[in-house]
Amino acid sequence: MKKRNVSMRRNGTYPMLTQAVRMLCLLGLIIASFSIEGGAQGRPTNMQAQPDFEANLFNFQGEKGESLLTLYVRVKYSRLTFAKQGNTFTAMYEVIASFLNEKGTMVCEKLWTDTVSTTYYAQTVSKDLAREMSFNVDLPPGNYTAIIQFRDKESGRSSEQKRTVAVKDFKRNVPTISSIMIVRTEFDSTGKVEYSPNLSSVVALNPKEVGPQIYYEIYNAETRDLVTLKYVITHRTRREQVVDTYHRTLVPAGKQTRILDTLNSQSIRGGDYVLKIGIEENNTIIDESVITFFARVQGASFLIQDIDKAIEQLEYIATWEEISKMREAKTADEKIRLFNEFWKKYDPSPGTEENELQTEYYSRIEYANQNFASYAEGWRTDMGRIFIKYGMPDFIERQPPMMNQRPYEIWEYQQHNLRLIFVDVSGFGNYRLLRPEWDARNRIR
Repeated sequence: MKKRNVSMRRNGTYPMLTQAVRMLCLLGLIIASFSIEGGAQGRPTNMQAQPDFEANLFNFQGEKGESLLTLYVRVKYSRLTFAKQGNTFTAMYEVIASFLNEKGTMVCEKLWTDTVSTTYYAQTVSKDLAREMSFNVDLPPGNYTAIIQFRDKESGRSSEQKRTVAVKDFKRNVPTISSIMIVRTEFDSTGKVEYSPNLSSVVALNPKEVGPQIYYEIYNAETRDLVTLKYVITHRTRREQVVDTYHRTLVPAGKQTRILDTLNSQSIRGGDYVLKIGIEENNTIIDESVITFFARVQGASFLIQDIDKAIEQLEYIATWEEISKMREAKTADEKIRLFNEFWKKYDPSPGTEENELQTEYYSRIEYANQNFASYAEGWRTDMGRIFIKYGMPDFIERQPPMMNQRPYEIWEYQQHNLRLIFVDVSGFGNYRLLRPEWDARNRIR
């Protein structure tokens, strides 16, 4: 669908329906269109969805003091295309990593291939199973842009991610800090705690658990009695607002000091954050590392950055009583609990990590905001509201401006027997619904 800036009024007229019934009808439409489209497969190409793979780069010191850059890749089985050969299901994929210097010149490119096999069909569609690999890349110290490409061999589907990474010189005779790695806690078969990199850098906020855990290393500080570290956490979503800053002092453990730490979750809510950790001497930062991470509400979609905004956006599927109850919650934890309880009622796959309907709903809101916004947020416009309710139209007809005729668009939904007309009333992309969707004149047949 063509992107445009629009501003429209909300059409909230639903005669002969109580508010509760209206909300249930709207939810039913979204569930129906979600099922018809086959979930994520029916989304527009620029509509946000779970990525095909997770990848990240970390710079640590090698065994001989050299600078070691490691690429970690994680692919869920559900994102691979398996082909059946006899009693075995097999998927193949490749990862290509290209590295550009600050001038934009490619200085290194690596390709890795991998094969995944299983005799159980259930594993081929599992969202819990994943393939994890790591590769070392030899690059001299400097700043690089990495383009990491994933390609599924069976389907030919491909996607890419970009990362910026600084490769440091760890052989300098001054204290330096490695990359910061957000880690997740796991238990092996014996019950022993293990830590592995959280490649997505998405952390779920749970009031009953500790905050996000991080791992990093300090090098070449053996001549110092103490090392002072400055932590600064910035909320990117809220105009780079500093939400927490504090110092930590430690005694270095020789040439290499390993640090596993827990961030204070009290200052972290939903949204994008930047964490900076610097080595401070005489009130001056002599070296620092930076990592970005996304904090989401426990049990909520990865698209939700602001719980208050997410509650407001329930307007099309929740009653005002339900929304008011969430808004008036006395604590943030209570607000999150009520929000999760609401969505739990409409989870198509209870017991799994993702609520697919919730993800679909907020994906549509995100798409509406990107494509239909101008004076009003996209999800509040007529086009945005219709898109959120019914999904992508089966047919779109666009009429440009002509003499004595305003521009208009016609959206058709065959499954719902709807033919909706949007008219640009101002000539500046201010498209409004000509007739409410319940009007009998909107029927195709």
